[in-house]
Amino acid sequence: MNRPVALLSIFMVTHVAPSLAGTWAGKETTKEGVILVANPAAPSDGKTTLTPQELWRAGGDDEEIIFGVLSDIAIDAQGHLYALDTQLSQISVFSPDGEFLRTIGREGEGPGEFRRGSELFVTPDNKVGVAQMMPGKIVMLSPDGKPAGDFPVPAAPDGGTQMIWGADVAGRSVVIGSGTFSRGDGKFTMSSSLQLLAPDGTSRGKVVERNQVNDMASTTFEEKTARRPVWAAGSDGKIYVNDAFDAYEIKYFGADAKLSRVTTRAYEHRARTQEEMETGGPRMMMRGGRGGGRGQRMEATPSPTDPDVLQIFARDDGTIWVMSSRGGRDCPKGTMARFDVFDSNGRFVREVSILGDGNYKQDGIVIVGDRLVVLTGLRSATRAMWASMSNEETKEEEEEAEPMSIVCYRLEPQPTAKR
Repeated sequence: MNRPVALLSIFMVTHVAPSLAGTWAGKETTKEGVILVANPAAPSDGKTTLTPQELWRAGGDDEEIIFGVLSDIAIDAQGHLYALDTQLSQISVFSPDGEFLRTIGREGEGPGEFRRGSELFVTPDNKVGVAQMMPGKIVMLSPDGKPAGDFPVPAAPDGGTQMIWGADVAGRSVVIGSGTFSRGDGKFTMSSSLQLLAPDGTSRGKVVERNQVNDMASTTFEEKTARRPVWAAGSDGKIYVNDAFDAYEIKYFGADAKLSRVTTRAYEHRARTQEEMETGGPRMMMRGGRGGGRGQRMEATPSPTDPDVLQIFARDDGTIWVMSSRGGRDCPKGTMARFDVFDSNGRFVREVSILGDGNYKQDGIVIVGDRLVVLTGLRSATRAMWASMSNEETKEEEEEAEPMSIVCYRLEPQPTAKR
């Protein structure tokens, strides 16, 4: 295993815009009790370039730690990192300084078992939750791997099949993204929602809800209409959501699931290259049989432009860090990503470029608390897993993926001007 890197400094600021205390040039209005924040294209406090301090790394060429497809990470109050392996149906646990401690969970249908976990989270009472996509459920584990039951997710209406594609903790609520399926009259209907649940599983309200109807005979779907919301859960109980493909818009929902604020930023859509149109589009798998197995792959009718918002991260200092399409896909070599930073009032205050070896086009990039974690090779590993799950006709599409690794950095909040 690789040894943790000594912490020499928290980070190095390699470039700061000349004016820290800029003047915000946006506009704030109120409509039907909701605050609307319209931001200009440029941040009020300028641009910053950061080189975060690497703390530790694991996996890759290390023969003692082998990952399949790492899809999500979570960090508990003590600093332990939990890495969900979707392909191996297990969670790797690391100490705060990067020492591998154990794996918890395993593939199956019994207590503490799951298949193809999609996301994970850690509750305030230090239980680990894993969202299984289909059939949808949330499996709870203790940090040492003991089964802790299933979280009581509301059942699908009319006995339908439920899929859970996202889960996290926001304050004292569990937030889940789920979908239900129904068939009839040659149509396939998916109803999806993003909702807040109390600890006993009762709904505190839905913040997103929509229906999509497809022809059963079709093996294609529209990328824009099928895209799931991009969202982040705050430790204060707030939820931040972008549910519009072609709009740089973040909706703020409170712990009561009510809309309180909408912040927008002037932004020009990013056009995709021909190669991106041919290879970069999303995929959907129609599985058959209990527990998944091989299925039929559906292809997207791609959009000529990227979605404006790729990722949202809520930080404990009240800021939200947003990765735009250009911030994720148009970074020069040596830059992991660019984030637009909004203060607690939804004002665009700073653009932060993070320097390092990661790259959103190839790797997973996650911000949790004061940690920035890179899951190297996530895109190619995911494509290889999708190919292996497809019908035999598509087997030749399976590709060799480099071994994945985890690289953990320390990332501090950035100062913003007082207003």
